[in-house]
Amino acid sequence: MSKMMNGTMGKTVILTLLCAVTTGVAKANNLAINSVKIKGRDDTTAWVQFDISWENSWRHGSGGDPLYFHDAAWVFLKFKANNGQVWTHAKLKGRGINPDGYSHGAGTAVEMIVPDDGLGVFIRRAGDGAGTTAVQRVSVVWDIASHNLAKTDTVLMQVFGLEMCYVAEGAFRVGDGLATQGQLFEGGGGTNAFLISSAAAITLADEKGCLWGARQDGAMSMGGVGVIETGFPNGYNAYYCMKYPVTQGQYSDFLNTLTREQQTTRCSAVSEGSYMSDSDGETKNRNTVQLTVKPDDNESPCTFATITPDYACCWLSWADLAAFSDWSGLRPMSELEYEKACRGPLPAVPGEFAWGSTKVIKFTDLQGEDGSGEEYYEAGNIHCPSNGGPASGPVRVGISARPGRTREEAGATYWGIMDMSGNLWERPVTIGSSAGRSFRNVHGDGVLTEAGEANVTSWPGVNAAGIGYRGGAFGQPLAASNVSDRYNGTYTNRGRWFYFGGRAVRTAPTVQE
Repeated sequence: MSKMMNGTMGKTVILTLLCAVTTGVAKANNLAINSVKIKGRDDTTAWVQFDISWENSWRHGSGGDPLYFHDAAWVFLKFKANNGQVWTHAKLKGRGINPDGYSHGAGTAVEMIVPDDGLGVFIRRAGDGAGTTAVQRVSVVWDIASHNLAKTDTVLMQVFGLEMCYVAEGAFRVGDGLATQGQLFEGGGGTNAFLISSAAAITLADEKGCLWGARQDGAMSMGGVGVIETGFPNGYNAYYCMKYPVTQGQYSDFLNTLTREQQTTRCSAVSEGSYMSDSDGETKNRNTVQLTVKPDDNESPCTFATITPDYACCWLSWADLAAFSDWSGLRPMSELEYEKACRGPLPAVPGEFAWGSTKVIKFTDLQGEDGSGEEYYEAGNIHCPSNGGPASGPVRVGISARPGRTREEAGATYWGIMDMSGNLWERPVTIGSSAGRSFRNVHGDGVLTEAGEANVTSWPGVNAAGIGYRGGAFGQPLAASNVSDRYNGTYTNRGRWFYFGGRAVRTAPTVQE
């Protein structure tokens, strides 16, 4: 039940900042944002009010940490001013938890956390609980002065939301005790999983207490001796990870906020009626993202839509994923963060999948109409070859998550993140090359270059040097879906392919309580 619209994520009609009337919907696992309104607050700020809800939310403390297990919605805003053509990322006023002027609305008790850059707000449950989070008339404070706007300006506003899972600060292990597929392990003899116990620099060497790996060359290379600097996100610090990979609905919505030039860069569909897979009038590999309207003036943006907004989005290049991450104010994850997102602090299990065991449950008995957003299998925890799912492409994100299922039965990670084994490849930053090791913990600023590329210089570039593959895909060998498998851990491919997907993360704000 994951939806994020058919190209209508946060569609708005706004009169002025003083009197705003809007309509909008944003969905992901039935995450919905609607009833958007703008109200003037003073000469420098305005309130943006909306309703928000999503299913299957949770918050449960553990080990003295009241925030240990929880999910959240990352909410960010885009606007066009005075009949302009460019969607601009809105900056929020206030910082930290529940800033002045913000309203929790009515319904489920929630907290609102604005990070230091003001590019969005995390909305999460205020106390322990599980089920649907539903809040009416939530209000955030928009810093209109930072955009040189006056409260009498006319704007068009969209409000976007992504479901995220919290990955708590703390020690964890990389590697699973094997050395058959380029796995990482502690140096000095043996193949024991390596403990990352702080955010400090990590020495890479075949010595006790250092991180090492089974291969130092080829697509499985861990890069040889060196140092992972403190600025590289090694997974120890807390972060939020997208609960699901990027969906076709989300990518359509992303495309619909870009200029024509940016759209041409970010999607191979160039003629009206063509699809993201670059096939006129015919879908490929269950990707239905389609260019539906192409204005004749060659300057006005095109319109994209999809009839399967809940399917994971394939045919993404690394540069596509980086641009989506930058646009949404997130960042790529590192391959160390990938392993923590799957395993959590638990001991490593040789050959384990994202759900912490080696057990594979076959997909059986599809219920509901495929592509409806409500379909599910009576059983099954991974979309991989010969496991009962469609052989031609991805399935609905989170399709294995059902009420009453265990972590293993749902295919969920320790933190509740879905589809980290199977469906589509994840594209984390590798430690296996100098380009990957140069990656730094910097978030996107919501702005792309005129050509539609991510503009963060400390991320791997458009040539994909520094990017690897983790988690396997629907048509890849089953072993590739093992948490610690690095068969393609350092493989570089800048192109688009039907196995390629991905997701983004955000370092948790410093002020959490």
